[in-house]
Parts: sequence; structure tokens; C-alpha cells
Amino acid sequence: MKNLFKNYKLSAFGILFIILVVVAIATWFVPAGEYVYKCSNGQSAFVYSNGGQDEAICPISQEESDQLVLAKANAGENGISVEDVKTITQVYDASPVNGERPSATLEYQRVEEPKRQGVWSVVQAPVDGFIKAIEIIVFVFAIGGFINIVIQSGAMDAGIYALLRKFKGRELWLIPILMTLFSLGGTSYGMAEETIVFYIVLIPILFRAGFDNAVGMMVIALGAGVGVLASTVNPFAIGVAASSAGISPGTGIVGRSILYVVVLLIAIAYVMSYAKKVYNDPTKSINYDKYEQLKQEFSAKEGENEEVKMTGAHKVILALFALTFILMILSVIPWEDAFGITIFDQFTNMLNGLGIPFMGGDTGLVAFGHWYFVEMTGLFLAGSFVIGCIAKGSGLLKGPILPIFIEGAKDMMSVGLIIGLARGIQIILENSGMAPTILYYGSQALSHVSASIFSILAYIFYIPLSFLVPSTSGLATASMPIVGDLAATVFGSEMGKVQAITGFSAASGLVNLITPTSGVIMAALSLSKMEYGRWIKLVTPLLIILFIVSAGFLWLTTTFGFFS
Repeated sequence: MKNLFKNYKLSAFGILFIILVVVAIATWFVPAGEYVYKCSNGQSAFVYSNGGQDEAICPISQEESDQLVLAKANAGENGISVEDVKTITQVYDASPVNGERPSATLEYQRVEEPKRQGVWSVVQAPVDGFIKAIEIIVFVFAIGGFINIVIQSGAMDAGIYALLRKFKGRELWLIPILMTLFSLGGTSYGMAEETIVFYIVLIPILFRAGFDNAVGMMVIALGAGVGVLASTVNPFAIGVAASSAGISPGTGIVGRSILYVVVLLIAIAYVMSYAKKVYNDPTKSINYDKYEQLKQEFSAKEGENEEVKMTGAHKVILALFALTFILMILSVIPWEDAFGITIFDQFTNMLNGLGIPFMGGDTGLVAFGHWYFVEMTGLFLAGSFVIGCIAKGSGLLKGPILPIFIEGAKDMMSVGLIIGLARGIQIILENSGMAPTILYYGSQALSHVSASIFSILAYIFYIPLSFLVPSTSGLATASMPIVGDLAATVFGSEMGKVQAITGFSAASGLVNLITPTSGVIMAALSLSKMEYGRWIKLVTPLLIILFIVSAGFLWLTTTFGFFS
């Protein structure tokens, strides 16, 4: 039996499956619960979706309630839009009886029927996970095909050598430049799934620059990750949390901006320190025992020392390659919600208003700021076709475009499976009702401490919650109405909500750098050819530093009232 497991190494799939089983077993011991909106008069509140977030009102009559339900059911049909539902709600909300409308608050209640997850739940969860994550998985496949077309054209290698020539002798400067760019994406719009494509592109560049695959992994994951940790205007973290807590997203932005700069500088220094050691002595690499394997994976197919000459066609392909990524980034930034910029919405509405048959189809074009995985997948499919035609016409591409695209998509199969399995764990957690119970008892424990201690304990409290609920927006929506109100009570002011939001963002960002329940980090490890255990070993010292700095920041700002 010993020989059976002697040489067995736990893969990403093995880690995720073990967690899946452990979580399912835990559902037999942790009581199920849920949070429901209740009115102050004892009636159930009417809950509706407003901009993707749940909101609740307390109808004053059965007639109003029926009309709201009908409006919601018919939203988008029969000429009734979601905005109409919002308008109706505002009208009703402005018409209280006897001058006062009952308030709606979230209340915890135990679920009478246990939601224990058994063997069949474990078997079914990955399947449901694939279905729930299908848009992300197809997006990943499209990226794989897109990248492979660029690689097979020779443009990728030509571009890599051109970049290395430009930074020859200054390779270390690539690290702060790239980490800063990724961190800006993280702090502004919560860059996460969008980073997957960059692992394929940047790791070979950094590997050939004299570093290892771990440096490439850290540059992307830690760059975007510390940005999310210190989110400034990130609508999926700060925006949702602030809305759920009932304060403006801009409240506390000065403090969060300072925290962002501090943690980014710490992360850059940490990565550069490791990268310099590896650059000067490759044996210092945490993955040096796999150097030959990694060399075959990330070195140029034409030969390690054979430089690919840049042609005019290569330049055109690389320009379109870069343009595709620029468009992807622009498309997911919430311009209107985060920055009040409406030009993209106005321009798109104008194009849709022209009624050009081939322009937008039945649903019309989607404005930048409102794109999701479906639109981004379409972008990469279109990019694959255009670049493939140019490469084929220039004689750079050997063979038909479609088989080359399919081959690249096949290379991303393991990544797609990892994302689906990670999502399956989230489904088990959602179905079990464990998270609300943990949230309730945790919030009760926080209610009897001082403000300074509360800030740190709330931060610590959000660490296991972020493991249970990897989605920042989902965790903020579920928890912030409870924790935010509790924080305001403890602090005696709105400052408490600001600190709770900062602690939530920091904890979520910190945990999502290492949690195996995050499909993004597990997919990144797969693409980087990095073992999970080695990743944990590599980044643990940094995570400890970031935890201490974040906790210290919360304590200082609470104790001395900075940026309040």
C-alpha cells in the first residue's frame, strides 16, 4: 500500500476534490441558516433586483405588493423595463402610510430542513460547476485558440525577442512596470479572470529574460491581487459593499489609496528580491529541479538561442494582438458606475439607433463597461479570425486556421476543468447554508468589543468567510448589511462601515491569492506549471507581511481617526 502512494503527487484536481469532500462532510455538522429581509412591522419584505443587487422594501398593502411582483415578472416584456420596475418602486416608497414606511432589515433564521450534502451532491457538484462556469470556460478556450494562432505565426517569438533586446541588462525593471499595471486593474475593477490570458503570454517572456516561472506567476497574481486587496473604486468589492452598507463608494477612498500604494510597494520589493536571486543564480529557483521541463515548456520552439526576425506582417499581428487586449480591458471597466463616464454608453446607443442590420443584431451592441465573458469571447474569436487570415495570407501560418485554433483550445482543457471543479465547491457551500450560520455567530462575537479591536477582528473574521465565498461581490452582498450595521453601532458613526469595508476587501484579496476554491488561482497555477504547495511556500512570507500591514493600517486609522 505504501508503494501505491509513494510517488503520488497531489495535483490541482486532487486538492480541489479533497476540499469538495471535506466541505460536504462539514455540512453534516454545521447547521444550515439563511438571511431574510423582514419588515419592522413583522411582515416579509418584497425583495427585488436593482442593478444586480438585491434590495428590499416593505409594501404597505397587498395591492402594491402584487403590482411590484407583476412588474418584476414582466420586466423586459410587454414594454416594461427594469428601469420601470425601479421607478414603480420609488413611487411606492415615496408614499408611506401615516408618514412612515416600515424599514426592511436582514435577519438570520435557522433552516428547519437540514441541507446536508451527501455522496450524490459531491458527484453532481462538479457537473453543476461546469454548467455555472460555462461562460468562463468557453472564454478560456477562445483565449487558448487565439494565443496559439499568434504563436504559430511566429509573431509571439519575434515580439518576445524584441522586448528582451529593449530591456537587455534592465530585465528587473519589467517587474515593477508589469505589477503596477496589473495592480491598477485590480484596484479599479477587480481584475481576476481577465488575468488568465496573461500567464500564457508573459511567463515565456520572463522565463527567457532569465527568471523562472514562479516570477511570472507572482508578477501577474500578486500584481492584480494586491490591487484587489487594497481596492479603491473596485465596483465588485467596494461598490457592492458600500451599497450594501448604505454609504457612498467614495467614502474612505483616501485611506484605501494609501493602503494600495503601501502594499503594492511591498509586493514589488518582495518579487524583485526573489527575481534578482534567481536571475543571478538559477539554482535559487523554487522550481530548479524542474528546470529542463520548464525550459522545454517556455522556450522558443525554434531553439533557445535562435532569434526570430521581426517582419512587417509580425508587426501588424502584434499590433492587433495588443489591440485585442486593450479592448478587453476597456470593455470590463465600469466606466459609468465607477467614474461617471458615459461616453461609451452614448456612443453605443447612437450606433444601435442607426438600425444597421449587421451591426448589433436583435439585442444591439453592448457598451464598454457592460461587457462580460460572452462579449469578450466574441472579441477573441473575431481576433483569431482576423489575425489568422493575415498570417495565412503572409505565409506565416502553416496549415488551416481552424485546426490551429482548436489545438490551442485543447491546451486549455485542464484549465477549464479546474475552473468548473472550483465552482462546484462554491455550489456545495451555497446549497448547504453553512456560510450564513458562520456569518451570524461570527457577527455576534464581534458585537461586544471596542472599535479598535473590532476593526482587526472583523478583518480576521472575513478571512475564513472569503474562503467559503470566493466571490467578492457575493460575500459583500451577503455580509455587509449585517457587519456594516454592527460596525456603525460599535463605532458610533459611519466610520465603522468604512473600516468594515476596508477589512472585508483586504481579507478577500489576501485569501484569493491562495485559496484553492478560487478557480482563477488554480487555473493560473496550471498555466504556470507551478505546484500549489510550492506556491504557498513561496508567497506565505509576503502574505504574513501584508496581513500585518493591513491589520496595522486598520488599527491606526481606527485609533487615531485618520482619513475618517
